Order: sequence, then structure tokens, then C-alpha cells
Amino acid sequence: MIITSRTRSILKGSAITFVVVATGCGPYVSAPKRYSEFGSRLQVDLPEGWLQYTESKDGYTITHDGLRLEKITINTTKVGKKIEGIDRVYNAGMMPHEVADLSVGLIKAKPDMKSFEVERIDAAKMGGQDGYRVDARYVDEGGLYKRVRMYGAILGKYVCELIYEAADPVYFQKHESTFQNVVSSVKIGQ
Repeated sequence: MIITSRTRSILKGSAITFVVVATGCGPYVSAPKRYSEFGSRLQVDLPEGWLQYTESKDGYTITHDGLRLEKITINTTKVGKKIEGIDRVYNAGMMPHEVADLSVGLIKAKPDMKSFEVERIDAAKMGGQDGYRVDARYVDEGGLYKRVRMYGAILGKYVCELIYEAADPVYFQKHESTFQNVVSSVKIGQ
């Protein structure tokens, strides 16, 4: 077989593409064992075998079976920071239910959340602090029914939230205990 310079170029390009794909330079990479956020000092243990979605604009997002089927998102917002699109901010003296109301309002304001319905808002602990738990439902733009469970609290100078969204009922139930383990692992580092 005669290898021309064009064939060499194609083979070289294919080899480079393989190396880039194999090293995880795509939208998904293996999630580490722990998520640590420098500003808030938030530390969260992540489930084994999940993938980080590197192109997320809504926070740190991981998935097991694909973003449409389930995802866990970790958000941190500095208390007092202006929130894009609204005139309100999270304040240090806010009660957990007030933080929950603002957070739910931000979710409802997203254009793809037109059918978002809150089922319940309860008091809950997160990272040893008083916080909240929200359970909600919505139908995504493709007609898939989804459930949402969100935990949040003011931890230090940050509002920290963990949001689990999954197709209802199968995928929500499949990974619900995993999400609860993630929430239970939340702590603020020293």
C-alpha cells in the first residue's frame, strides 16, 4: 500500500481527533469525587460514575444518563450580588422561606419553565444550616414530564443550592437516593 502525503494528513488528523476525544475535551468529562467551590468554600461529595457537563451556564451540572433524563446542578450566589434580569438580591438576613421564594421565582422566570408548578416548600437542613426543600413539576419543551427537588440555604456569605431534575417517574426515582446522599454530604470547608 502506498501512503501519500494526503493519506498521512488524514491519518494524522484522525489520530489527533482520537486523542482529543479520548482525553475528554468534549462537553462531558468524568465528574471528580468532590466538588469544591473556592469563594463559598462549599464542598459536596459527588456520585461515582456521573459525568460533568462542561458547557453548563446554570452552575456546576452533572448527569448519569443524559441531561434530558436527569441532572444535578450546584449553584452558589454571593449574598448581595445583583441577580441578572430582576431587581431583587439575596440578603444576609433572609429567612429560608424567603430565599426559597426568590429561587423559585428565578426558575419560573426561565422561558422553558412555563408549566412549572410548586408542589411544596418545606424547612430543611443543608450543610448544618437552616434552609429549605422545594418539590415541583414541569413539562419540558419536548413534552417530557419532569420532577424537581431543590435544597438551598445561606451558607456563610453565599446562597448555595442543589437542584435535582429528572424525568418522572422512572429516572427521578432511580437517582433520588443518590441526590439525597449528595445533599447530606454538603459542608463548608475551612
